[in-house]
Amino acid sequence: MSKFISITNLSNGENIGLGTIEITTVPHVSILQKRLSTLPNIDTEYKQDMARLLSETFQNYKNSIGGCQDISMELLYCTEAVKNQPYKAAVKIYLIIRAISGDINEIENTIAAFMRVCKKTLDFGKYEYKEIEYQELAVRVQRINDESVKAVIKNERLENLQNNVIPYCFAYDKLPETENDLSRIISTLIDFPDCAVSFQLMPITYSAEEVSFALFHCLPPMCKKILIFTLSRGLFMKFCLEQIEIRMFGIQGRI
Repeated sequence: MSKFISITNLSNGENIGLGTIEITTVPHVSILQKRLSTLPNIDTEYKQDMARLLSETFQNYKNSIGGCQDISMELLYCTEAVKNQPYKAAVKIYLIIRAISGDINEIENTIAAFMRVCKKTLDFGKYEYKEIEYQELAVRVQRINDESVKAVIKNERLENLQNNVIPYCFAYDKLPETENDLSRIISTLIDFPDCAVSFQLMPITYSAEEVSFALFHCLPPMCKKILIFTLSRGLFMKFCLEQIEIRMFGIQGRI
């Protein structure tokens, strides 16, 4: 097992694994111009690198066979006090992958696969980084002042589509697109030593038992009849499950 993947036993008999990448250097725009010189808007294209990271991570999770289902990806900004500088705190950035399973090999393979996706994106974006062990991350996190903790979570709901074929769908509010980037977070954090901002992405999916329960207990009677009629016409069960099974990335922030 890699020394950069830490696995701990839980009281319920399962195991939790963790792998961490510390981003040590963010590339200057002059470096990016060499790769993106033919594009009219370098800043916009560069932001798409991180969007592609999320897309590849999701596809990796969705297409994995025999991998962990309980996983999370965290982008952690934390600060530490500095001296003889015009700012009060230096900001450190970490990418943290977690996985929970009863199989240790499954955990290690899942975390290693997600770490490869992250490192590939960082290499392409000209970031500099290093893998660190759990003990080093733990020392950094223990210094965070947690007297005041606030969380922002995504609001989820069922939308009535008023459609006989698909009467309901899973819905949530999207954050509006703006020209602002994470520089605002950095400019705020440099004034506050020993604080942190954490973005956590967690894929959520229904289990087979939950899908079965939703099919036969939660759907309105008319929707059940339509589903049974559709199945009786010989359409693939996969099509029906794709309408019901929801895979997504939930976003949580902790300050």
